[in-house]
Amino acid sequence: MAKFLKLMRVKQETLQNNMLYMKVKKAAQLWHLRTETTKYMRRKAQDMATQYKLIRLRRCFDAIKTKLRLEKKGGRKFAQVLERMQLLDSASMFQKWQQYTIAEREKERRSKRHGSQTLGLILDRLVKRRLATTLHSLRNRTQKKDFKTNYLKRMLQHCATYRARYYFNRWHHQKECEKIAETVNVSFSCVITQLDRG
Repeated sequence: MAKFLKLMRVKQETLQNNMLYMKVKKAAQLWHLRTETTKYMRRKAQDMATQYKLIRLRRCFDAIKTKLRLEKKGGRKFAQVLERMQLLDSASMFQKWQQYTIAEREKERRSKRHGSQTLGLILDRLVKRRLATTLHSLRNRTQKKDFKTNYLKRMLQHCATYRARYYFNRWHHQKECEKIAETVNVSFSCVITQLDRG
């Protein structure tokens, strides 16, 4: 019995030792599993972070590339616009130059024509002035004989018209005064008769 109890105690001890070993082993396995899981999750998180960074970098790179492409396209457009503007400026400059040369030629032609016309006009005026002076001197020579009689005739006609106008105005004034006196006398006599009747 003592042997049996001893065996039973030894078995219980070994069982307890085995159970403790199993607990330790299980705890070690759990700890190992947890550390492996933690490592795996950290590795996954790091991979996700690197993938996210790569995605962000790729998006930034794509955005920069599209921006550069748009800038190149805009630069080409601006270059085309500038080239077009330079062509238009050069065309307008040549057109102005051509118009200026045409205007200068026309001005020179007009000035020559005007110069010839003015020269003709000056000569014509000189001839007309000479003719007018000679005609005036001839008229004075012919009219000097009866200049005094013409002067006296004009003076007498002027005096006669002046006196006729003066007497006509005087007569007209006198007539207006008579009309006013007559209307005043008639209305005054009516007023006097009405006062006498009243």
